[in-house]
Amino acid sequence: MSWQAILRPSAIFAVIRLRRHLKDEKTESHEHAIRDLQAIFDNTGLDFEQGLVLHGELPVVQSDTTAAVFRAAIELAASSVDAPLASLVRRGRQSLSALGPDIEACFEHAGAFEQNPSDDVLTWWDRIAHMSYSQRDVQRCDLGRQAERLTIELEVARMLAWRVERTPQWKSLDDNGLGYDVLSYSPTAQGATERYIEVKGSNRSPVEFYVTTNEWATACKRGEAYAFHVWQLGTDPRLTELTVAEVAQHIPIDQGRGHWDSVRVQMPD
Repeated sequence: MSWQAILRPSAIFAVIRLRRHLKDEKTESHEHAIRDLQAIFDNTGLDFEQGLVLHGELPVVQSDTTAAVFRAAIELAASSVDAPLASLVRRGRQSLSALGPDIEACFEHAGAFEQNPSDDVLTWWDRIAHMSYSQRDVQRCDLGRQAERLTIELEVARMLAWRVERTPQWKSLDDNGLGYDVLSYSPTAQGATERYIEVKGSNRSPVEFYVTTNEWATACKRGEAYAFHVWQLGTDPRLTELTVAEVAQHIPIDQGRGHWDSVRVQMPD
């Protein structure tokens, strides 16, 4: 079964209806269950033939919610050798539109496009993104995601305290190449102004983080509207907030034929 055939909403919804029906009517055969389901008007348009095939390949999930089954189907499709899903997920949610409306709809039903996804959705999303990654890369990504969640929570609290009627946006989920992770806001006399935050997470002591050329170019472009959130993660996470000027002293320069891609910055202990 190809990965494209798996990601058809009409077939996945058929699996959901079939499994729920079999759970309620434990003695029925699959074929009998499908005949019953096809006779129900609400099931018009569902592909039970393809759904029965997918039912045999799709692992049983603990929760039979629509979102959980769609997540399991997407993960199954992503494990196919020729599927481009992992690389597109790493780039961000906006890249999924290139796959067409059916597959994009599957991600929507899975909960991928929620503004602030739940931990279950984030864990699943990152599990797909990490396919073919080394264990070290997976651990670094996990730390980064934990730190981003902390920044989102902090910025939401700040908006409430400052009475800014705006909601911070988790931009790295949409596009991982923007050069910042969170779009937040600061209060001014004229109203809220945009604030661009690049988030770093570290479980080392002393804390260290990496800055890429893309992040630094964005930081220089945004200037005082840009900030680095560097989280020391653990049982009691601690934040160090750095300005562009404070990070600038640690950034190398290109010379001759040498061009830097990323730099490791170590914080004072």
